[in-house]
Amino acid sequence: MSDTRDGKAVTRDFAWIEREYGREKWPAILKHIDALRQDGETSLSRMVTAVTRAEFGNPTLDPRRLCLEQRVVDVPGSFGWYGAYAMIAELVVAATRPDTGAVIDLGAGWGRTLLDVWLRGGPRDAPYFALEFTAAGQQCAAALGALEPGLDLRTGFFDFTRPDYSILPRDLSHAVIVTVSSVHQVPLLEEAAYREILGVAPEIDCLHFEQLGWQMDSADPDDPARAYAIKNDYNRNFWPILSSLEKSGDIEFVAVETDLVGLRSDYPLSLVHWRRRA
Repeated sequence: MSDTRDGKAVTRDFAWIEREYGREKWPAILKHIDALRQDGETSLSRMVTAVTRAEFGNPTLDPRRLCLEQRVVDVPGSFGWYGAYAMIAELVVAATRPDTGAVIDLGAGWGRTLLDVWLRGGPRDAPYFALEFTAAGQQCAAALGALEPGLDLRTGFFDFTRPDYSILPRDLSHAVIVTVSSVHQVPLLEEAAYREILGVAPEIDCLHFEQLGWQMDSADPDDPARAYAIKNDYNRNFWPILSSLEKSGDIEFVAVETDLVGLRSDYPLSLVHWRRRA
């Protein structure tokens, strides 16, 4: 699908997401999980490592150009892929507290981030929620979570445009929420819909790893990240929404790291870690 009037090469609607992830990417991951289980694999750690390797490709020292803290550098390919996602998981673990009652991934995909958080020492007794738009992604996360008896992993449907948090416990005092390249799948997010997240718990630490650095400084109309977002119909208004909530006092920014890391040097992930206190 194309729209030459506004520069879009695709229209990122529900049908597009379901095709790309619900019928192509995550079913392929699920097939790989099933094959590993049939071969007798029962270790969650080994399974997550194998599935991650299948997604990222075999380890390589071949140079890959990526963005690190607003600088474009060449690093060994495996360092880029594995280093970025290890950092994400470690930052989420660091945001947890002894009273964290849930760790929640919105747009969880096949569950990689949530499972990495558990394996790297996330809360032992709190439930982990892999909330995902596609049934295939939920099936992947459920199949992997079932390998670890000590992990309480729950899956559920989630749509950023019509968020439903009713699956979550009602008595949470503190929750940690994470998104990784998932909000950017929503071309234009409604602020009212996003504000529903504030009802998850009285105290929240939310870490967004999203491609929104270009939105923070939108003065340059020729910014390649802006052009890439428009062409692929990725999100174009998330930073204004976060800024609005911060200005209204609903949240406070703990960390804002523009263009922190990008496996595409022209479309990197930024980090916005916000907090809500009771």
